[in-house]
Amino acid sequence: MDMAAASDLYMAFDDVDVVAMDFLMWFLMVCVALLRIKGMIDVDIFDVLLHWEEGNSSPCSWLDVDCGVLG
Repeated sequence: MDMAAASDLYMAFDDVDVVAMDFLMWFLMVCVALLRIKGMIDVDIFDVLLHWEEGNSSPCSWLDVDCGVLG
């Protein structure tokens, strides 16, 4: 592999890292936002949070939260 090909390969992986980090930051901000909203709820009249588990760090399994791919 010549230097140009190695450089192109590195740049491709570097772009993937940037995209992955952007997604991770977005995901963490969504988690924090959902936890803040949950903290503001005083009364859960429909028992939506009844089965919410504190140890479950992924909001994708929360009721009415969809983490599917957009598009």
